[in-house]
Amino acid sequence: MQIARHYLNLHTHLTDDDRHSPHEVTLEEIAAVCACTIRNAKLLVKHMCELDWISWIPGRGRGNRSSIAFKIVREDIILLIAKELGEKGEFQTAFALLEENGIEGPPMESFLDWVYKRLGYQVEMRDSRQLETLCFPFYRPIPRLDPLYVTRRTEAHMVKQLFDTMVVFDLETKTIKPHLAHYWERNEEGTVWTFYLRKGVLFHNKQTLTAHDVKATLERVRKLADDIPYFRLFASFTRIEVKKDTVIEVELATPSFLFLHFLSSTAASIIPRDALTNGEEAFSRMPIGSGPFSLARNDDVLFRLEAFPSYFCGRPHLDRVDLWIIPELKDRVVPELGGLPIRYFPFQAEKEWGEAEWLDHDQIETGSLFITFNVKKDSVVQHPAFRQAIDLMLDRGKMIKELKGKRLCPAYGMIPQFAEEVEREPIRPQATAKEIHTLLLQSGYKGEPLRIYAYQPESENEIDVRWVAAECQRYGVQLEVSVFAIEELQTKQRIQEADMILTGEVYDDNLEISLIETLQRTISFLRGHLDESSAAYVDDKIKQLIQDPAASTRMQLFRQIDQYLKAKRAILYLYHTRQSSSHHHLLSGVTINSYGWADYRTLWFKER
Repeated sequence: MQIARHYLNLHTHLTDDDRHSPHEVTLEEIAAVCACTIRNAKLLVKHMCELDWISWIPGRGRGNRSSIAFKIVREDIILLIAKELGEKGEFQTAFALLEENGIEGPPMESFLDWVYKRLGYQVEMRDSRQLETLCFPFYRPIPRLDPLYVTRRTEAHMVKQLFDTMVVFDLETKTIKPHLAHYWERNEEGTVWTFYLRKGVLFHNKQTLTAHDVKATLERVRKLADDIPYFRLFASFTRIEVKKDTVIEVELATPSFLFLHFLSSTAASIIPRDALTNGEEAFSRMPIGSGPFSLARNDDVLFRLEAFPSYFCGRPHLDRVDLWIIPELKDRVVPELGGLPIRYFPFQAEKEWGEAEWLDHDQIETGSLFITFNVKKDSVVQHPAFRQAIDLMLDRGKMIKELKGKRLCPAYGMIPQFAEEVEREPIRPQATAKEIHTLLLQSGYKGEPLRIYAYQPESENEIDVRWVAAECQRYGVQLEVSVFAIEELQTKQRIQEADMILTGEVYDDNLEISLIETLQRTISFLRGHLDESSAAYVDDKIKQLIQDPAASTRMQLFRQIDQYLKAKRAILYLYHTRQSSSHHHLLSGVTINSYGWADYRTLWFKER
């Protein structure tokens, strides 16, 4: 609606208030402000009069100025332009316009109500059939979807919607189930595995998935070695051989009772053997898989999934899933949405509704927030007394009470389950200020500034890291806070130059593989800060557990790793998070995974 922009420009040019008083103006002025000809300026004035936006009294005779009075207040026109931008999906530009013009209070709430009605459950007719779309906002773009490099929960969730693995991990039974491979067998030693693939499985580009694609995927994982998060999980491949299009044989250097778990991991998602023709970056932005949804659009405005009609496990019920990139809505509680009042929002802030028609899903997140110490760096953090002092400074209970939000309870270990063997007492400093200063004296700390890093756009992380810095400052420890985009913070340079990093992990439903991935990821905050002896201890325990057939024994070995790192204060656990999502009762088939997301393939809508 270009005329609204012209009205706003004229209003801004001629007055700084919303009184309807007349202002003298010439057509030449209007043409200059609106960057048009005199003829078009006359047409604009006529159109605005027809809309009853202005009163216009033309000047009589040569040289006499005309009179214009604005009838529509400035903020209403700004809202009109913002809605026009929203209609095109340019929500970020719309919010920037509102912010630049100081729109807040009731007008902003009015715009938010309008935005919410553009989201939720949407139905439109296309080619005489109904198209059902689930729309909701997300606070950032999702540009990196290469399964090998995925480390964030949202990307990991989307990979599961776009790709398939040879086998899958069943959370309810804690067992491995067939998927792309309908059957497998191994030799007595457990070193040679033969997989039989389903016939007729298609990629999104209609290419048939064969054992050659499986081989190319696994060889890519193996060859990329140090550059990929999961390389240690697949480093034991010694042979990958295609027997025929539906049969592939894999040989391992040593037996592994977690090999099938490895094949169910995100990194083992099968991609077409020619997927990287246009380069890894292009594939990462717009990947092709065989999953229940294909990726139709992925930019800084919209992330759109479309149902894959030929999906071998059955077409999804939804036709589309749209994630509109609207950072401004990240920390807002979202009320009723859409043409029908159906909402699905992951990662809700504190809820303020209690209507019976809304269903809320709350669970403790399988993971924790923690601080790592870079003991590889020549600084005071190498001294155990300094790390102990920092530990004692940070009252986790106080942190949760003061910062509130989704912070649920103090963390005793990597995952909430590890608290079962710990006495349930509040984690808080037991030492006096004098004892803490004694530890700082023992460490040789001289008041020098230390670097503590966190990543953005996770606003909660920045709040947390600044709280930590403020608490340490009370004892004379200077922490210089820096926040980076996650892609930058994960570089070797940033990991090596930091003295401390505040970060967190959220683990997959396939917990064992997810824990190994965290502990052995080549470029990671925890691994990157461990000294050689600690890294060797971790690797030795993992070597033991992957060769142990008993899941309970493997979990006990994970606990030993956790206790070892905690005892050395290589890692300081802070708190566990509450995951909250909410949806209308007409949205069915909702199951929430460990990442706090719903599986889109099973979602469907009941009639009202």
